[in-house]
Amino acid sequence: YMILFVLCIVYIGYIGLPSNKVCIKKGSNITLLPVNNSTIFEVTPRIYTLQKEGHIKNFIKVKFKNSKIGWVKNENIY
Repeated sequence: YMILFVLCIVYIGYIGLPSNKVCIKKGSNITLLPVNNSTIFEVTPRIYTLQKEGHIKNFIKVKFKNSKIGWVKNENIY
């Protein structure tokens, strides 16, 4: 029972950590893949604050409130 208790505490602690947020500039392209010629699925109509999911080279992976995942170039982050 002690191991289960410790695992529950660790999980609750992990969930409670503050998530990484990024601020994306107005007019930024959000693409499907982290490559320069990837398909653009959204252009930000205003400044967005989204959850950062990861990064690769010059791109940051972001998650929208509706659970969509996209990639934004580093130059479009405040």
